[in-house]
Amino acid sequence: MPQFDFSTYLSQIFWFSICFVMLYLFISLIILPRIKSIFELRSTIISQDNKAFEKLDQEIHKIRQESDNITKNAETQYKSLLEKSVKEAALNREKSLEEFKDNSEKIIKDSKKSLEKLVADSQKNNELAANKLAELIDKKILN
Repeated sequence: MPQFDFSTYLSQIFWFSICFVMLYLFISLIILPRIKSIFELRSTIISQDNKAFEKLDQEIHKIRQESDNITKNAETQYKSLLEKSVKEAALNREKSLEEFKDNSEKIIKDSKKSLEKLVADSQKNNELAANKLAELIDKKILN
């Protein structure tokens, strides 16, 4: 077997050393700096993206807070307007009921007065008619 031949060890070690040094220099001077620059570029992009994400997250948080505040203000305004309109409706209802009661009492009083007047007039008319009838009867009986 040739790999176990001691006479070729020295040349194999020499060429191995040269190839190893060349390969080492090629990798360390050309390939590794490129890989390092790619990693650095990626890390800067990632850090910039993280900063942008944090800014956007803060803006979203602010917008949510403003939205919550607007919603709460709208709810309180809605509730206050609703309560106000309910109170106004109750007051208007009570006012309308009072006006209706006053008007109905006035109409009832007017009706009672007109009925009393009608009854009084009818009694006067009845008395007059009775008196005329009595006079006619007297005249006929006495004639």
